[in-house]
Amino acid sequence: MVLFATLASRLAFLTSGASFPAVLRTGGLLLLAGSAQAQALTLSSVAPTRNALAASRATNVAAVFSQPLSTNGTPQQALKVFSRQAGGRKAGTVSLVGNTVSFDPAIDFKPGETVLATLPTMTLTGGGPVTLPHVFQFTTAAAAAPGTFNGGSEVVLGTLNHAHLAVGDVDGDGDLDFVTTNVNANSVSVRLNNGSASFSGTQEVPVGNAPLDLALADLDSDGDLDLLTTNLTSNTVSVRLNNGTGIFSGTQEVAVGTVPQSVTLGDLDGDGDLDLAVGATGDGQVTIRLNNGSGTFSGTTAVGVGNQPVSVVLGDVDADGDLDLLTANYNDNATVSVRLNNGTGTFTGTQEVVVGSLVRDLALGDVDGDGDLDLATVSSLHNSTISIRLNNGSGSFGGTQEVAARTDASTVVLADVDGDADLDLLATSHAYLDGATSIVGSNGVSVRLNNGTGIFSGNQEVPLVQPTTNFNSPLDLALGDVDGDGDLDLLASNSNNSVSVRLNQLPPPAFTLTALMPGRNTLSAARSTPVKVTLNQSLSTDSPTLGALHVFSAQSGGQKAGTATVNGSTLAFTPASGFRAGETVFATLTGSALNLAGNAVKPTVFQFTTATTRSNALFNAGADVALSAAPAGVALGDVNGDGALDFVAANPLINTVSVRLNSGTGTFSGTQEVAVSPGRTPEFVALGDVDGDGDLDLVVAASDAATTNTGSLIVRLNNGTGLFSSGASYSIGYAPRSVVLGDFDGDGDLDLATANGAAGTLSVSHNDGKGVFVETQRFNLRSTVANIAVGDIDGDGALDLVATTALTNAVQLLRNGGNGLFAIAGTLSVSSPGSVALGDVNGDGTLDVLATSGATVSVRLGNGAGAFSSGQSLATDGPLYALALGDVDGDGDLDVVGTSYNTNAVSVRLNNGAGTFSGATAVAVGTLPYGLALGDLNNDGTLDLATANRSGNSVSIRLNSQVLLATVPAQLAAQVSLYPNPAHSSVQLHLPAELARHSVQLRVLNTLGQVVMQQNLAGQVAQQVSLPSLAAGVYQVQIGTRLGVIHERLLVE
Repeated sequence: MVLFATLASRLAFLTSGASFPAVLRTGGLLLLAGSAQAQALTLSSVAPTRNALAASRATNVAAVFSQPLSTNGTPQQALKVFSRQAGGRKAGTVSLVGNTVSFDPAIDFKPGETVLATLPTMTLTGGGPVTLPHVFQFTTAAAAAPGTFNGGSEVVLGTLNHAHLAVGDVDGDGDLDFVTTNVNANSVSVRLNNGSASFSGTQEVPVGNAPLDLALADLDSDGDLDLLTTNLTSNTVSVRLNNGTGIFSGTQEVAVGTVPQSVTLGDLDGDGDLDLAVGATGDGQVTIRLNNGSGTFSGTTAVGVGNQPVSVVLGDVDADGDLDLLTANYNDNATVSVRLNNGTGTFTGTQEVVVGSLVRDLALGDVDGDGDLDLATVSSLHNSTISIRLNNGSGSFGGTQEVAARTDASTVVLADVDGDADLDLLATSHAYLDGATSIVGSNGVSVRLNNGTGIFSGNQEVPLVQPTTNFNSPLDLALGDVDGDGDLDLLASNSNNSVSVRLNQLPPPAFTLTALMPGRNTLSAARSTPVKVTLNQSLSTDSPTLGALHVFSAQSGGQKAGTATVNGSTLAFTPASGFRAGETVFATLTGSALNLAGNAVKPTVFQFTTATTRSNALFNAGADVALSAAPAGVALGDVNGDGALDFVAANPLINTVSVRLNSGTGTFSGTQEVAVSPGRTPEFVALGDVDGDGDLDLVVAASDAATTNTGSLIVRLNNGTGLFSSGASYSIGYAPRSVVLGDFDGDGDLDLATANGAAGTLSVSHNDGKGVFVETQRFNLRSTVANIAVGDIDGDGALDLVATTALTNAVQLLRNGGNGLFAIAGTLSVSSPGSVALGDVNGDGTLDVLATSGATVSVRLGNGAGAFSSGQSLATDGPLYALALGDVDGDGDLDVVGTSYNTNAVSVRLNNGAGTFSGATAVAVGTLPYGLALGDLNNDGTLDLATANRSGNSVSIRLNSQVLLATVPAQLAAQVSLYPNPAHSSVQLHLPAELARHSVQLRVLNTLGQVVMQQNLAGQVAQQVSLPSLAAGVYQVQIGTRLGVIHERLLVE
């Protein structure tokens, strides 16, 4: 609590005696006077001491004079104490004992509040020396606290445009409420606290036009907090008086300077009431208006300061007993103006203190513990700093300390957030736009702790609302004990019409992920696998937790339907239908998963690939499906829900997307042509369930034929039967050539990113959950962006992006900050890269990068932390246009498939399981193959392929075939065992050395012949196999080796 006290510094006093004929009575302070023996009365000391930092909240306010005071008369008016957070003018008792006048508040002060106490100017009744008021301030102790901010809530205020914020007990119930200005609605929102930091209410107080700053203070001395606002366009300050219950009324508008931005209050003339000072950026002045004691303001004083004073504060910086004035000047070579008070509210001086650039806010406080008021300002640069300038005790400031903050800081506050009796620093910061749409940084509050000498350190960043391209950002910051535990909590007003409440408390015990099933980047998960997440604490069984696991198939069913269950600390999702062979499945655990204490888990996204059946990877069968125009891109997915993969192909020449339905055997029919926006040429197409209704929708990247400035992202929603109609179009960078879908922000829906070819940009757009997208970032990669891929390259549970930029010979790495916002994290050097793919090609559980470079594929192996080492440079049959990874031979690793447009073929290179590729298969397809997709088109468990042939006016379908493996020789099969058998949760597989030289495939079948588990295992003589999802019963185990299949019986108990 910061306290201001005003007392007479020189009181006429006569020593007691019967001969004194005159009596001095001023307010309630009675002083005897005699002309023969009149002496000066001086102030000796105050308690708490001036600028004390940790006074008791129950402290009395006292002043000790040089000589005894008379106790005659009524002293109540001698000392007036004002609280800015609770009770306004404080009720209490003023007493005179000897040479001390003291005030005992009826109710203790609040932690961190600002209090003003005043003893007005005094004169002798019969004439004599005039006495001047005295001002001092101190801060009450906050309870010891961690100084870390967690939990709290977002208080939604409706659709109004909110700006500044203040806290105070406006309804007199003992807890702190908040008020915030609504710039567009010309009102102030009042929200009341229930005592536990939960805020409610609907009161909107009408004020002047475009209210920006506001303050709470007892203007009419009736014991409650009244309201003031600065009004930008009406050049006034609105005064609204409180009736004591938090209801504000009145119509007083006080004329002030042009474009008033900041308001503060204090007893400037020492008469016992609160006057106002207003910083006006339009005329570079501070308007002073004096209070008549009943909340009516008048006067014409204007104090000249620097250019554009955006923040004004009051404090006794020269220790002479009155309130001086300081302003932060936004556009005046980064200065703070210091103007000194002569005790009557008249300000002079020319001191300009140099601080950081583009200063936005200013705070005063004794940061180094030497008893005088220092200053802190914050700059609004992209790399913001907090400038600390120390006071020499006479109001002159120096020093060069700059404390690092985050991007575009706007508000600074000094407060003891950790309860160690010194003032810490807090500053709001917000993300900014780099160009039209690219968001850089994040929204939050920087907390820097004081070591007691004014040196600040730490890196705590308190997260606030998510940034968006429409400037959703924090605007103001206030501190106060809103939950009644004695420490300082923080509140921030946000431009998205909410107030963030963050409580000062230790974070809850880490609620974290301990296991995934299938594991992250698993390569051969059973197609019937459940998806499970296990955490380190027991889970709630409520609906939000049961709905927290979202599983997305890109080929069948979109967001999968199924059943969710909680068993202790494990959340399991069992899909109603199985996955497709060889598809990559993405799963999101959203933040709606709660533990028993109601704490939310950090969202995480992971992926796995389902197993395929053994095949020869020769692709001998199939046909070319004729289209009416030259297709560029192709995608596979079951769009009509019949269990077979259909295809969609983008036709840039006729501005349509062809939809052809699969009979289930890899033959296609149909005539549906989905029209895209007129004048748009579709180049690339993707399928994904963007509206979460369980079917695959159509996403098209298209160029604008009429301009070279823009491209379009076109969304067409599926009605569930494979018919696409409704949707929307969005402007993105010119000539988009690739689009990927993924849950970037962990909220359970599919977002998207596009590589905007000739524009040299990469666009990121977020989904509202209903298939409506907002572009949030656009990166200028300064080179043609040919292709893009998505995956978690650093293992932090958030999907990252990689993109190829041919002219800079690089693969760009863009890491996700966990909130769906990306930053460029480095590059991989690849000569003229074209297409790019992500996948775990060496079986170590982390994603690797593969990029085409002419007729070769550059393989870069990941370390799991986002770094990559050089691998094989793989030769193919000719320059590749499209690249895909998939287990085309069913051996449990990812093989390379690419379209060679010069040779009208598809190159197939097989993986040895360690990320080394070999072979020379070239599958003949139609003329000039561009687009490529892999999927099981004839439901035999193997991966087939489809190519979009740009000059062949067709889509080539090439079918893979199963390999029927022979039986392993009896002498080797006899050496294979499963132990123990019967088994429980796991079993150990033993192989002879000859069979352990290569990887094996293990399949577990139930008594109905259904595959209930499939896993590819490394070649080892002995290895443990987990059986986590198998019910008790008898199973057949098929062990596929290079020499054939071994059959074993397994009993699970």
